[in-house]
Amino acid sequence: MLENISWGNFLLCVAGLSLLYYGYIVVRYFRGDLIKYLRHRGNPKPDRVTIELSDEEYFELFEELQNVIRDVEVEILPQSESKEDFLENVRHRLEHFRGKSVPIFHRTLAAHLVTLTQDKPWDMNETGLQEFLAGL
Repeated sequence: MLENISWGNFLLCVAGLSLLYYGYIVVRYFRGDLIKYLRHRGNPKPDRVTIELSDEEYFELFEELQNVIRDVEVEILPQSESKEDFLENVRHRLEHFRGKSVPIFHRTLAAHLVTLTQDKPWDMNETGLQEFLAGL
């Protein structure tokens, strides 16, 4: 009976079974990584964004960032009834903020917004706010 099976068919069968086995392992134990890979394979994001600013530009944008944080604390937060209302008001305030393209300003602003909204019953986290700010 074994004489009727050619080496080609045997190797094809072994390769197919190996493919099924390793496919199962990937799906079973690396599902999250696989989904992340499949979602981002068409549009790879760079690991770092480099933006060169002169000292004068940096200090202007930093001062503008301080004004945004002050406006959020003094004007927007007291007037906001819900998380959605708050984020919409923040989005409106940031429409003309020239530092939107600077990643460190995203992180700084997200950290301040989390700190400012600690007393509110809203679920705000820094990662979610950074994604919100990146989408502006």
